[in-house]
Amino acid sequence: KDKDYNKYTAVSRQLKSYQNACKKKGYHVSQVVIVSNEFTEDFISECEYDYELSISLITSDGLVEILEGLKESTLTELPVRLLLKDGILNADRIVKVLNR
Repeated sequence: KDKDYNKYTAVSRQLKSYQNACKKKGYHVSQVVIVSNEFTEDFISECEYDYELSISLITSDGLVEILEGLKESTLTELPVRLLLKDGILNADRIVKVLNR
């Protein structure tokens, strides 16, 4: 079996377990954001086609870039809607939106 695919299935299984635990306590999970140093193309592809979870991916460097962009903007908090896109998030685009 492909090692990268197994990594995604393990992450997906764990996320679904967390989602079920939240559901049992009366919470609804509308989006999951995964932060990592990097993502393989297979991981990104599998994430984009997961129909049970809405998953956004961002690299740790991208998250730091967004934080720095937020500090330079006039906003006092990050608009959560910027993180609600399924698949890989583009930190450069998010920073541009923050600094409009």
